[in-house]
Amino acid sequence: MPTFKVYIATSEDGYITDAEGSVDWLHPYPADSFGFEEFIGSISVIVMGRKSFDQVMEFGEWPFEDQQAIVLTSGGEPPVEIPNVKFYKGDVGHLAEVLRQNAKGDVWVFGGGDAIRQFLEAGQIDSMELYVVPEVLGSGIELFAGRQDPANFSHVEETCPLNVVKRTYTRTQGGK
Repeated sequence: MPTFKVYIATSEDGYITDAEGSVDWLHPYPADSFGFEEFIGSISVIVMGRKSFDQVMEFGEWPFEDQQAIVLTSGGEPPVEIPNVKFYKGDVGHLAEVLRQNAKGDVWVFGGGDAIRQFLEAGQIDSMELYVVPEVLGSGIELFAGRQDPANFSHVEETCPLNVVKRTYTRTQGGK
């Protein structure tokens, strides 16, 4: 059965973007230094919010052609067609049930903060790899903004490659 994973970088003060919504502050910390190739190799489905999708599209060519992508949206689909990208408007709990039954590998809840929050509130995140980057942004989009209910996770490990702290968490038994 697939697991639902969060793999994301955050600033020391908990932001995933700067005040302008940019992730340019992450350039000195290349993902390949943090096991991204191994991680993405285990992923068959990527779920992301519409703003995250739009931001990825600004980077140029779609980078996830080997995975199915599902974009959470409250509006319509953009006028661009990308193979293996579908748009979903509905309950993330239902989407998670369908993916747990049908995904051929693990599911990456890519972001942004709202998408991750929805999956946490639905009790559908199994593990989180948080990379805390030694930068203080002061404002931007918070990773856990608006989170109301407690998350039942156990801290598994902490390492420090390139002055970045990797925090790995897994859901505790019975946690939602």
